[in-house]
Amino acid sequence: MADEETTVQSRLDALRASYGAHIPGKVAAIKSSFDAVFRGETLDMEAFGALRHLTHQLSGSAATFGYPVLGKSAREIERLCNSTPDGETLDSESVLNLHRNIEKHIVAIERDGTAPLEGKDRETEITPVFAAAPENRKRIFVLTDSEEFSSRTRHELAAFGFEVTITLDMDVLIRALDGDDFDVFIIDSDFSGDEHPGIAAVERARERAQSRSRTLPPIVLSTDRSDLHARIKAVRAGIEVYLSRPLDFSVLVDVLDRYTDSQDVEPYRILVLDDEVSLARYSELILQGAGMICRALSNPMDFLEAVEDFSPELILMDLYMPGIDGEELATALRQNESFAGIPIVFLSGEADLDKQLMALKQGGDDFLTKPVTPEYLISSVKIRVQRFRRLRMLMARDSMTGLYNHTTTKQLLQTEVSRAERDRSTLVLASLDIDHFKRVNDTYGHGVGDNVIKSLSRLLRQRLRGVDIIGRMGGEEFAVIMPDTLGIHAKGVFEDIRNSFSSIEHHAREGNFSVTISCGIAEFPKRAGAAALSDAADRALYAAKHNGRDQVVLD
Repeated sequence: MADEETTVQSRLDALRASYGAHIPGKVAAIKSSFDAVFRGETLDMEAFGALRHLTHQLSGSAATFGYPVLGKSAREIERLCNSTPDGETLDSESVLNLHRNIEKHIVAIERDGTAPLEGKDRETEITPVFAAAPENRKRIFVLTDSEEFSSRTRHELAAFGFEVTITLDMDVLIRALDGDDFDVFIIDSDFSGDEHPGIAAVERARERAQSRSRTLPPIVLSTDRSDLHARIKAVRAGIEVYLSRPLDFSVLVDVLDRYTDSQDVEPYRILVLDDEVSLARYSELILQGAGMICRALSNPMDFLEAVEDFSPELILMDLYMPGIDGEELATALRQNESFAGIPIVFLSGEADLDKQLMALKQGGDDFLTKPVTPEYLISSVKIRVQRFRRLRMLMARDSMTGLYNHTTTKQLLQTEVSRAERDRSTLVLASLDIDHFKRVNDTYGHGVGDNVIKSLSRLLRQRLRGVDIIGRMGGEEFAVIMPDTLGIHAKGVFEDIRNSFSSIEHHAREGNFSVTISCGIAEFPKRAGAAALSDAADRALYAAKHNGRDQVVLD
């Protein structure tokens, strides 16, 4: 991570130095265009357009790179240019006033605008915010005096990859709360009248932690009371999760997943379009420094092709560009239903709220006014992409498990097969099915059956890679797409998953029970094409069922 920070920071420093080196030439071009505008008896509108464009670029970028006086003066010149519509004939007094006002700002640029601000006085520090790599930590501390809870917790949580430490000693809990060895604490104990020793221990530990500027890990309380008074006591102690008995272990595992899930999250994909090359590159580097995949464009005519090729999750776009503006590009993009949901954030020096609102009406989702600090840029992009992913998930995911639904899984299989064909790589498709699932529903009820399905989906998410695609095809049937994988390697993975799933005890009023799964695996390019691969995986699954179930068959 340190090398990555140094590399990105050095690129940002080089970009800033390059920007500064080009300022004298840009100022000279502004002065030359200004002289050309007022050289004749009437305004030279071609030179006037060039002056407007030059100052527009500087008004948006100068403050970002530490030249606020230059940016402010350029913005005022741009405003004066925009207040004079193209083709309008001005009388001599108006021309004289326009000349005087623009010249005033050019003098300010030549006098104070070409020197950058340094140190703490600089308006915008170029300091990227680097994303920390997730730690694969699932260490759980449990306090309980119940042998049944202790045994079941150790057994159930181990099946889902958690490391469990269990004690019945309150002093051991207190020492653990003061350390950094655990990711989540579970306190399983009852109230004594109106007091609860576990809550009291947490309160004292939180006071000690605050005095040392520490934050306690998440704490789960499992207890005998469910009334509001007891819950309020837990809330005031800072306990995040309150579970009343009888405890549903599937709910507990969901809670622990929420707090410990460190499966690699696919980086956000951001497309940046800005005709000012230095600003496009600046945004690209800042977002890359935050762990995002970013592509920068400076030619708006390459925009639609880049969207199709890059598949961005957010577009960061300048509002005003030569020959075309962001509003027009946004409208053109929204005409394609495939891209209608991609968030568009306009990044511009435009401060007129009415114009900002008009841009949003044309298809934009947000508006950021230049200059934007790195921290604000990163936060704004993250918020929008997270919302986009949530909405996309609602459309593409199974509501009960959060896995891809049948339609989306089929589409992704076609996409992955096409990619494997281009890259001449391998690909595995696995079809899974819960054995005798109808018997589970008939014996224990559909609610318990749903918990069994959730348990398998959770286990698949935990044991498979972030690049693997997991789908629920309907009922108790699942599919997994594994890029760059050989069939024999996938067989070993699913054998481990099969063994782990069969060891999980599921809870019902009628008693605890366990179930098994069968799996069929097919490999590309042995089976060419999505349809052939899917048929081969289904045949292998049928063979696993026919041969007695609870097994993995490789086609």
